[in-house]
Amino acid sequence: MSFYLAQCDLFGGRYKSIVVQDQEGPYLRQLIDYVHLNPVRAGLIGEGGGFDAYEWTSLQEYRKPPSKRFSWMETADSFQDLKIKDTAAGRRKYLERLEGLIDWSRPNDAGRVLWEGQSLQSTLQCGWYFGAQSFREELLKKVGKEKVARERRTRSLNERGRFKSDYDEELARSIVTKGLEVLNLLEEDLPDLKKNDWRKALIAHVLCERTSVRQDWIVEHLKMGTKPYVSRLASDMKRKVEKDKKLMKLRNQIVKVIV
Repeated sequence: MSFYLAQCDLFGGRYKSIVVQDQEGPYLRQLIDYVHLNPVRAGLIGEGGGFDAYEWTSLQEYRKPPSKRFSWMETADSFQDLKIKDTAAGRRKYLERLEGLIDWSRPNDAGRVLWEGQSLQSTLQCGWYFGAQSFREELLKKVGKEKVARERRTRSLNERGRFKSDYDEELARSIVTKGLEVLNLLEEDLPDLKKNDWRKALIAHVLCERTSVRQDWIVEHLKMGTKPYVSRLASDMKRKVEKDKKLMKLRNQIVKVIV
C-alpha cells in the first residue's frame, strides 16, 4: 500500500491534511487536477484566458523543462500516473488533457469528482482520507485496534453531522455576506425586500447548492417566508442562472468565497 499526505485548504477554509491513495486508482490524479483547476472554479480565469498561466499556480512549473523548475517542485508522479513523458510534447499533452476537463459553460464544476457517492470537495473539507474503501480499511489496520476504536467513536455519524453542520453554517454566513456585497445590498435591506426578490433567490440558490444548511436557516437569514417557498425559488433561480450569462456572472462572483 502506498499513499500521500496532502495539505489542503490553506486559503479556502480550515487548513488540514488528508491521506491520499496513490496506487490502484485515480485518486491522486483527481486531487492534483482539482488543485490545478482551482483558479477556474474560483472565476479568476475566463475562457480563452490561459487557464495554465495564472500567476499563483504550480501549473506554470509543469510547462517548464525539469532543469528550469523550482528544485522543490514535485511533478514526476503526475506525469508517471498518466504515462506521459516529461518532454516538450508530453507537457503539452498534459496541459491539453487538463484543459479538456473544463466545461466553460459550467466552469465552477471544473475538476470536481464524485467517488463512492461523495464529492472530492466534501472530502477535502470534512474527510480524513481520499481513496477506496479497501484503502481506508488498510489504514485503520495500520493504526491498531485501540486507534480504530477511537476513530469509530470520534467519527460517529452524530459527531460528523455536528462538524458538518458547524462548517456549513460558517460557510453559509460567508456566502450571505459575499452575496450582499456583490448585489449591493445591506443586511438591513432584506426585511424590506419582497420575499421572492431575485437577489434573495440568487443567494438562496448558492446556499442550497454549496451547503446543507437547513431551509429554515435560509428563511431566517434572508427573510424569505416559508421553507417550501425557499426551495422553489432556489430551484427556479438555478434554471435561470444556467440560461442567463449575467446571473451566472453574479453567481460566480458570490461563490468566489468558496475555493
